[in-house]
Amino acid sequence: YYKDFESIVEDNIDWEQRKFDIIKSAVTGLYSKQSEDYIAKFKIGIIKDLNLFADELIKQLKNNN
Repeated sequence: YYKDFESIVEDNIDWEQRKFDIIKSAVTGLYSKQSEDYIAKFKIGIIKDLNLFADELIKQLKNNN
């Protein structure tokens, strides 16, 4: 659980790099689970969803620091 981890305070976080890393990890997981046809059909929606997901995750991370 998230609450089980120690809170880490970092002043110099590169949030754009963090967002890129989050999306890269999510895409890797997505490609391992979905067919190429699914990804080709929904590529634009997937990209938008991943960006929204990463933005929300970063917002939550920033609020917890």
